Amino acid sequence: MDTDGSSLLTPMQLSDWMDISELSERDWTSTIGDETLRLAVVGYGSFATDFAVPAIRRAEPTELTVVVSRSEPDHLDGCRCIDYESYREGVAQDAYDAVYVSTPNALHVPHAATAADLGKPALVEKPMAATTAGCDRLTGAFDRADVPLMVAYRTQLDPVIRGIKRLVSNGEVGTPKVVTSSFSFSMDTDEAGWRLVEELAGGGALTDVGVYPINTIRYVLDEDPTTVTASIRHPGPPFDSIERSAHVQLEFSQCTALISASFDAAFDSFLRIVGTEGVLELNPAYTSDGDRRLVLTSGDQRTSWAPTYTDELVETFAYFASRVLDDRPVEPDGRDGWTDLRVVAAAYESAELGSPVVLTSGPED
Repeated sequence: MDTDGSSLLTPMQLSDWMDISELSERDWTSTIGDETLRLAVVGYGSFATDFAVPAIRRAEPTELTVVVSRSEPDHLDGCRCIDYESYREGVAQDAYDAVYVSTPNALHVPHAATAADLGKPALVEKPMAATTAGCDRLTGAFDRADVPLMVAYRTQLDPVIRGIKRLVSNGEVGTPKVVTSSFSFSMDTDEAGWRLVEELAGGGALTDVGVYPINTIRYVLDEDPTTVTASIRHPGPPFDSIERSAHVQLEFSQCTALISASFDAAFDSFLRIVGTEGVLELNPAYTSDGDRRLVLTSGDQRTSWAPTYTDELVETFAYFASRVLDDRPVEPDGRDGWTDLRVVAAAYESAELGSPVVLTSGPED
């Protein structure tokens, strides 16, 4: 059987509370009234210009009041623009309540640490830093400042991914045994900029897009991997210092995850969870637009659904603002971001050694 739309998934014998229509709806709430979180955007590159700032303006309850940039951007009426030195010195800190960091990966640490020094909550783009040492510095800084630090893994604010987590935790596919996931595209090297510079990016395809499936699988399974095995490919210019592609195997307590990430392949973005009782598939998994489908199969029964579009970035800013204004914990937090970087570091180590790497415990404070 193949059904579409917002009907209950009764052919799959799913729990009564799981209406498929819920997977296009927000399942987190806010108790704020008319309050607004004023944001400073640190870094005004193409992502901030084309995606983040428009999302901030559409998200409620956020307001863009300060931009930190090397030069004064156009089309930012009503915002104060300051340079990085002024930001470090605390100039205009009364004009914003929290900080969004959208600079190259290696610069996340000093720019977010400034927010902590100023006592400002921060939302930091993924990956949280270029190294686990950078993650250690940030988690320590925000712990000492006692202000929230959130990493912008917007898939965790995607209603469909959140719904998949509920389906898995409710046992709808039984015990997960194999998870496969891929995120790839052919990079336009003329527009790649700092992403081709190891000192700024921290890595290539694995660091840039591989962290999406790593983080999402950890989130959906509600578990961290114990062992990492990986192979890395970076043959020839312009990928001399970073990898074109990476293939990673993660071992969990009862499940194996196989992940591919590439800058050198056709677009691909899927998540497939095979359990003892069924299979869940989402394609595309890491972008919420386009012809997206969620399919649940058990035996000869199949339910397929096309979710409505959700702007994950808008949801991320709205969630962050509501949690800060409500004075509630944020997720994913700095320790979540640290774990992803530890997995990435273990993957690079495994590829170099040609053998599996056993993961250690949590971050140092």
